[in-house]
Amino acid sequence: MKHISQKRAAAFALISLLASAVLAESASEELSFENVWERVEKSSDSLQAARLDAEAARIGKNRMSRHWLPRVYTDLRAFQTNDPLTIFGGTLLQREASSADFMTREKPDSLEGLQALSKDPADVTPFIRPDTLNNPGTRNFGMGTLGVDLPLYEAGARSAAAEMYAKMSEALNYQALHTQLDEYTLAASAYGQLMILDREHQELKNLQFAVNSILARYQLGNAGNPVGYSGLLGLRGLNNRLEALVLQNRTRHKALLDYLGEMTGGLPENWKTKNQEAKDFAAAYLQYGDLNAGPSFRTRFYQKMVEAQEEKAVIDTAPLRPKTGLFAEAQAVTGDRGTGTNYKAGFYFQMMLVSPTDIQAGSQAEKEVEAAKLRAKDAVEKEKLMLDKLVNAEKALDRSLDLLRQSKVLLQQQTVTSLDLFQNGAINALQLTEVFSRRADLIQALSQAETEYLQVRSGLVTMRNRKGVPTEQQPE
Repeated sequence: MKHISQKRAAAFALISLLASAVLAESASEELSFENVWERVEKSSDSLQAARLDAEAARIGKNRMSRHWLPRVYTDLRAFQTNDPLTIFGGTLLQREASSADFMTREKPDSLEGLQALSKDPADVTPFIRPDTLNNPGTRNFGMGTLGVDLPLYEAGARSAAAEMYAKMSEALNYQALHTQLDEYTLAASAYGQLMILDREHQELKNLQFAVNSILARYQLGNAGNPVGYSGLLGLRGLNNRLEALVLQNRTRHKALLDYLGEMTGGLPENWKTKNQEAKDFAAAYLQYGDLNAGPSFRTRFYQKMVEAQEEKAVIDTAPLRPKTGLFAEAQAVTGDRGTGTNYKAGFYFQMMLVSPTDIQAGSQAEKEVEAAKLRAKDAVEKEKLMLDKLVNAEKALDRSLDLLRQSKVLLQQQTVTSLDLFQNGAINALQLTEVFSRRADLIQALSQAETEYLQVRSGLVTMRNRKGVPTEQQPE
C-alpha cells in the first residue's frame, strides 16, 4: 500500500514537472522589445526634453555665429508735446525755423531797462510781442529713425558667446545621447526582467504543482509514522515557501509592467514578452561598444561644459573692457511746417568706468571654471572605476550563469531520478523535499544572476554606447 501511494504521487509529480503546457497562461499579445522601445522613444518626456535642449543650443549657436554682422534698427514715433526744447528742436529738424520762433517777451525792472530795449521810448513792441520761444504752445510731431551699428571690438564678448553656444550645443547633444541610452537601457532591463520573472513564475508553479500532487496523494503523513510525518511537514513547509515566492514574483512583475506602461504611455492588456534567455537577450539588445573608445556621453557632457564655462568667463568680464564700433543714423521729422531729414555717422568708444555689480566678476568666473573642471575630472575618475567594476562583474556573472545552467540540467535529472526512487520506496518524502528545495533555490539563484547580468550589461551600454551606433550620432 505504501509503494502504491508513493507511485501515484510520484507519477503525478513527474507529469506536472515535464508538462509545462498544462500551466500555460491564456493567449495574450506578444510584444518584442523593439515594439516596446519604439513606444518608449515616442513617449519619454525626459528624452524629448533633452532633445529640445540640444536643438535649442544648436539654434543659439547658429544665432550667435552671426554676431559680426551689423545691427540694423528703426524707431518710429508720433507724439504731441508742449516742451519748449522739443518743439524748438523739432522745428529746426524740419528746417523751417524763422525769426518768430526766437521771440521772447521782455520784462524790464526800471525805466533805464526800458530805454535800453529801444532807442524809441515810445516803442512798446517788446512788451506785446508773443513769447514763442518760452511758450510755444502745443505741437504735433512725427519722427522716424533708421540706424546701423557695426561693432568693431566688444572685448571678445560676442565672439565668446558664439563659442560658448557652440560648446553648449555639443555638450547638450551628448546629454541627449546619454538620456537616450539611459532610457533605452532602463527599458531593456525592465523588459528582460519581465522575461526572467515569467520564466521563474512558470518554473515555480510547476514545482508547486508537483509538491501539491504529492501532498494530495501522500498517505503516510501521520503522527504514528515519524519519518512519513516529517516528510509531510517538509512538503507543506516547502509549499508555503513556494507560495510566498510566487507572490513575490507577481508583485515584482506587476511593478515592472506598471513601470513600462508609464514609460511607453500605455501598453495592451495581458501582453507578454518573448521567451528568451537573458544572455541571448543581452547579445541581441545590450551589445556595448569598444571599451577603449573613450569616455561616455555623460562624461563628454561635463568636459564640454568646462569649455563652455571658460567662454562664459570671457563674457562675464567683458563689461569692464572698452567697446568700439561704427554707427550711422538717418532721421526724418514731420510737423505742422513740413518734413525735414538729417543723418549722422561716425565712430564710438564706450567703457564702463564704475559698475558695482561687475566687481569681482573675474574672480567669480575663475571659481566657476575651476568647479566645472573638478566635476569633469570627478566624472572621468568615477567612470573608470565603475567601468572596471562592471567589466569584472560581467565576466563573473557570465561564468556563474553557465554554471547555474549546468546545475539546472543536473538538478532536473536528479529530480527525475529522485521521483523514480521515491516511487519505488528507495527514498522517503523528506529526502524528496530536500531535492525540491534545492530546485527552488536554483530557480531563485538563476533569476537573480540573470537580473544582475542584465543590469551590468545595461551599465556597460550606458558607458560605451550600443555596439554599431556611431559615438557622434545626433539625437533624432
